[in-house]
Amino acid sequence: MQDFLFSLLEPLLGFKCTRSILSLDIEDKVCVKLLLSKIISTGIIAGSCIVKLPQIIKIKSSKTTKGLSILSFNLQNLAIIIALAYNYKSGNPFSTYGEGAALVIQNFIITVLIAQDTKISNLLVGLGFAAYTIFSNFLLNSSISELNKWQWISTIIGLGSKLPQVNYITKFLDLFKC
Repeated sequence: MQDFLFSLLEPLLGFKCTRSILSLDIEDKVCVKLLLSKIISTGIIAGSCIVKLPQIIKIKSSKTTKGLSILSFNLQNLAIIIALAYNYKSGNPFSTYGEGAALVIQNFIITVLIAQDTKISNLLVGLGFAAYTIFSNFLLNSSISELNKWQWISTIIGLGSKLPQVNYITKFLDLFKC
């Protein structure tokens, strides 16, 4: 059992901290903090894998995407893809940005559901995914200094991704004005 746990923890904590943790050395504060950090990071990534699941289930059960903006989801994905490329190229551990990858996948699913509901052609959806692929490849082949500039742009895009949804909600609420 100890060998199994060692093989599971060693890639995450390193040899020294894995030995320390498995020997239950709680005095080794550095290794205990590292373990807690890894547990929290893994929990965040696991949670992000299901964060949009209720929305996807609701869309499927109600058979409508009314109130959702395909532009909002596409802009949000664009901002996240930039952040993913930046973090990957910077050599940051996946645990620090992995939730973005899970969100992009879920947003793509919602985007497809919106496209189906609003009768956007499959060709247009396919072209959109091709554009994401080309842009992602461009980002992954960019230098860190170029990606640093894109990071700033992604902040603006991320904030801007909320505007189409706010615009839709505002128009909806205007219907109830007296």
